Amino acid sequence: MRKFNKPLLALLIGSTLCSAAQAAAPGKPTIAWGNTKFAIVEVDQAATAYNNLVKVKNAADVSVSWNLWNGDAGTTAKILLNGKEAWSGPSTGSSGTANFKVNKGGRYQMQVALCNADGC
Repeated sequence: MRKFNKPLLALLIGSTLCSAAQAAAPGKPTIAWGNTKFAIVEVDQAATAYNNLVKVKNAADVSVSWNLWNGDAGTTAKILLNGKEAWSGPSTGSSGTANFKVNKGGRYQMQVALCNADGC
C-alpha cells in the first residue's frame, strides 16, 4: 500500500479551495431611489394653441443609479431593459450612475448587472 504525503495533500486541497473562493462573479447591486417614469411626449399646460400643446421627443433621457452593499464591484456595469442591454460602461466602485436614451415607448423591467471575468 502506498503512503500519502499529508502535508502535500493538505497544501493541494488548500490552494484549490482558495483559488475557487477568489474567482466569483460580482455582487448584486440594488437600484437607488429616483425617478421611474420617463416620457417621449411632453405636454405644455400653458399652451393655448393645440399645435403647441404636445411636443414629441426623439427619445426619453433615462438616468439610473445603483448601490452595491456587498461583494465585488466588477469591471463592467450593464443596464438591462426587459433583459436586453441598453447601456454598458465601466464599474468603478460600490455605486454608479448611467445616463442613456430610450427611443421606444412602453413599460420596461430594468435591471443592473455588474460583471467581471467570472460572469455577471
